[in-house]
Amino acid sequence: MPVNDIAIIPLVYRPRTAGIVNTLVAPLSGWDNDLWLLKDWYKTT
Repeated sequence: MPVNDIAIIPLVYRPRTAGIVNTLVAPLSGWDNDLWLLKDWYKTT
């Protein structure tokens, strides 16, 4: 967010990474934690 053209203040800071296997279908969200909607995850063959 620009503030008087002096500094830029980040609105979101997420220092960790996450990953899943290619056969796992998981509706991930950038705003929630990594296990969001865990009940809807499934693995394809």
